[in-house]
Amino acid sequence: MTDVTIGEGVISIGTSAFGECASLTSIIIPDSVTSIEPYAFSYCTSLSSVTIGNSVSTIGLLTFLNCTSLTSIIIPDSVASIGNGAFMLCSSLTDVYYSGSKSDWAAISIGSNNTCLTSATIHYGVEEPEHTYGSPVWTWASNYSSATAKFTCIDGDDTQIVTATVTYEVTTAATYTAAGTGAYTATVTFNGKTYTDTKTVTIPMLVLTAPTITSLYNSTSGVSVGWGAVDGATEYIVWRLNNSSGKWEKCATTTGTTYLSTSPVSGTTYYYAIEAVNGEVTSGRGTQRYILYMATPKVSLENTTSGIKVSWNSVAGATSGYQVYRRTADTDYELLKQVSTSTTSYTDTTAEAGVRYYYIVRSVRGSARSAYASQYITRLTTPTNISVSNTKSGVQVTWSAVTGATSYQVWRKLSGSSSWSKVGTTTDTSYTSTGVTSGKTYVFTVKAVYNSSVSTYNTTGKTIMRLAEPTITLENLVGGLTASWNAVDGAEGYKLYRRSETGSYVLIADLGADELSYTDKAAKAGIVFYYRVQAYNGSYTSSWTSQFNRRIGHTTLTLTKNSSGVVLTWTESGGCTGYYIYRMNEDGSYTRIKTITSSDTLTWTDTDVDLTPGNSYTYYIRGYNGSSLGSYTPKTILIEA
Repeated sequence: MTDVTIGEGVISIGTSAFGECASLTSIIIPDSVTSIEPYAFSYCTSLSSVTIGNSVSTIGLLTFLNCTSLTSIIIPDSVASIGNGAFMLCSSLTDVYYSGSKSDWAAISIGSNNTCLTSATIHYGVEEPEHTYGSPVWTWASNYSSATAKFTCIDGDDTQIVTATVTYEVTTAATYTAAGTGAYTATVTFNGKTYTDTKTVTIPMLVLTAPTITSLYNSTSGVSVGWGAVDGATEYIVWRLNNSSGKWEKCATTTGTTYLSTSPVSGTTYYYAIEAVNGEVTSGRGTQRYILYMATPKVSLENTTSGIKVSWNSVAGATSGYQVYRRTADTDYELLKQVSTSTTSYTDTTAEAGVRYYYIVRSVRGSARSAYASQYITRLTTPTNISVSNTKSGVQVTWSAVTGATSYQVWRKLSGSSSWSKVGTTTDTSYTSTGVTSGKTYVFTVKAVYNSSVSTYNTTGKTIMRLAEPTITLENLVGGLTASWNAVDGAEGYKLYRRSETGSYVLIADLGADELSYTDKAAKAGIVFYYRVQAYNGSYTSSWTSQFNRRIGHTTLTLTKNSSGVVLTWTESGGCTGYYIYRMNEDGSYTRIKTITSSDTLTWTDTDVDLTPGNSYTYYIRGYNGSSLGSYTPKTILIEA
């Protein structure tokens, strides 16, 4: 069923008569029908056109509910009421053809939820007589946010009220020195003409709000003040009241919202207030806040023998004393001690070696606390087991390693002096101090170091007289092996030691300061001996370097002549493996002219000579064994006829 024409004689279409007839597309209702009951055509989703007869006076509740295809409907001027939701969800309805006039339409009682009907275009079948309207009468809301225009027909039989569109525009902006103006304009369109009405309002002069202090605290450099920004402020005046003087003073003018007051006196209460400024306009001082200023103690740290000593300056007004806090890299600050106002140091005896500690000190007066500046130091114990000894190049200082130390400073002074000088830095646990003078007495001490942390030091130190190392030489002479050495400044004597290749050193001579050589007559021929000499002064001794030589016996030389040349004959030299033969040159120097490689050979003839009578030749012979040479005595022969 798609198209339905209801026959004459039907006077009412009952409730849900055609409800949910989804195929119904159009319907014509005859003039005999006077009422259409609720839901009569509800959910007829294909219904697109309806013609209602001229006798219908009532269209019931939800009659055309959800007729989504309905685009137009013809309603007679006999209709007096349309029930709630009669055209609810008729989303396609665009045109209503009404046989009466506009005023007739307005008289119909249309229930709620009929927006689809009232929003459609109404086509009236009867034209109303023309009206002539005068100028509108405007009605404004008290805040000018809305307005209406009332139009009245000049013959008084019709009145129309139209809601206006209201716009606002600032015509003169308000400043901090003068009020501004603004204009509200209401606009309506009626009978093809546009009407406007304007209301001018005064914009109050801008007012600077007094700033509110949001932060006030003691800092390391003074009192820090902060406040919230104020709209329109170009700068701010910081005021301070000294509680003792009772007078406000201007501290500064700034464009920012923070200020550091660097001139307060520790132990004094100050009041602060902020004033906003824009040109010559000011807000006046805002709400004041006060603070008891406590200066920040200046902290220094040092390692001592008993722990880490924390020191600080006395702070005026710190009537409740000082609080000392400590932390490590892995812990938070903890209060170690609160000390009295007369105390300006504290030694932390619980600090562990090698650990870096951070310390702060706060001055205290009642509930007031100063700011603080953190200082750190690594706990380093005093180096111990310091020893000193003379070496060839200087004085060697040694000590035990300190936990946590990465380097060490070596300090030196002359004995009897109070002035220490740092002579070197090393990462080892020994250091050789050069530039020391033999015969002078020095005191040495050591400090442990980790970055900027330095330990204390042994103030007594270790004392030593610098004694240079004697340089020893060895030589085979007629009487034995002779050791010689240079004089050492400061020495009061020398000790000479000897050992064999397999033995230990034995003291063989204790000599005076002026005795610089010694002949070891007990040295046996053919044996290698090691010698060392030490300069000494009391308990102070020099270093030494050993030298060795083999004892080679003395050779006695005899010279004769034969037809071939000069014949050299000698006695056997104990401990040698051969002999060197030397002959004097015309300039007095000697040249080795022959090497005898067997110790058993005890004669040799020099044929490279001129046996002319009157000529003379001088020779000497030395036994040798490796680098060791025996002693000798030169002999001369005169060639005779």
